[in-house]
Amino acid sequence: MFQVLLRMLRNRRRRKRRGALVRVLAVALGLNLLFGTMFWLAERSPDNELGWGDSIWWAMVTMTTVGYGDFFPKSVVGRFLVGYPAMVIGVGVMGYLAATVADRVLTRASRRRRGLLRVTESGHIVICGYPGEARTAHLVKEVRAALDQPDAAVTLVTDHINELPPALERANVEFVRGDPIRVDVLKRAGVERASGVFVLASDPTNPVCDKVTFAVCAVLDDLRREEKLKFRLVAEVLEGHARSMFKSAHVDSIVAPEGINDALLAQEFVHPGLHDIFQELITAEGAEFYIYPTSLEGVTVSKLQRAMLDGKADMQLIGLIEDGRHRLNPPADFLIRKGMRVVVMANNYGDFAAVERAVGGGNGA
Repeated sequence: MFQVLLRMLRNRRRRKRRGALVRVLAVALGLNLLFGTMFWLAERSPDNELGWGDSIWWAMVTMTTVGYGDFFPKSVVGRFLVGYPAMVIGVGVMGYLAATVADRVLTRASRRRRGLLRVTESGHIVICGYPGEARTAHLVKEVRAALDQPDAAVTLVTDHINELPPALERANVEFVRGDPIRVDVLKRAGVERASGVFVLASDPTNPVCDKVTFAVCAVLDDLRREEKLKFRLVAEVLEGHARSMFKSAHVDSIVAPEGINDALLAQEFVHPGLHDIFQELITAEGAEFYIYPTSLEGVTVSKLQRAMLDGKADMQLIGLIEDGRHRLNPPADFLIRKGMRVVVMANNYGDFAAVERAVGGGNGA
């Protein structure tokens, strides 16, 4: 009930501000026409070719204190009964108009920083949760690089901060303040028009965050099914055993960092330098891993590998995926089956298309 009353008061205040601007514009326009017409009536004569449009022009440059001097009153009536009021009243009205417009602009900028505006973007990325300024900014950078869209629209949804941090403001990230578990907050973020939603753990050191992440994912899944939305849902899970719980919320992809650091530390000890290679592969700089659906049914792994070596792009076959199972470093005589996906290391996502066309769909070793 309190939220409804608060929303009504905010809407009323907004309507009053809009009404004030319209009224000031109407007064300014009315005075411009009034003083212009009075000037025309006072100064027109057979000796000059003063038109009504010229008089309106004079009134505008006088009210705005520009004063070009191409027209000016010569009669007593024109100077004292038209010119003086136009200058005194006009300056006041135009000053008030400028202040009103400036206030609207500054108010909107402030509301944007405080996450109070409704997002109107389409095809954007929504990030629910706030693990910190640096990590969120890095995620935004990586997402844009992975999409190959440096200016991709991104919206942050969280109730953990009151204003958008400077790093995210510089990155042109939109901000919606509120709990992402609430449907009205998600709709303010334009989630129904989004292409993807990331749900992050706000505190990566606290496994309890998985419960909050799951609740947000469940709300997003319900919304997606009820309104037949198409966004892709990716969730960060702190504990690997919680994967099954998140699958019940129909999360498209689950990222669980648990155990990765330990394995990487052990591998770095045995094979020094492996960390740097791994870092390059999982970031958007240099070579990356890509997963492609393919129509190369009946083609052997060796034939596909030869086509990659013969092609213009630098590319290596890493493995195959079938029904969620991963077969890394498959044997040379292994036949690619229908529905399989190909895991490739390449510099650009589009490189594999040329290789697939060169190989074709026929069988062969």
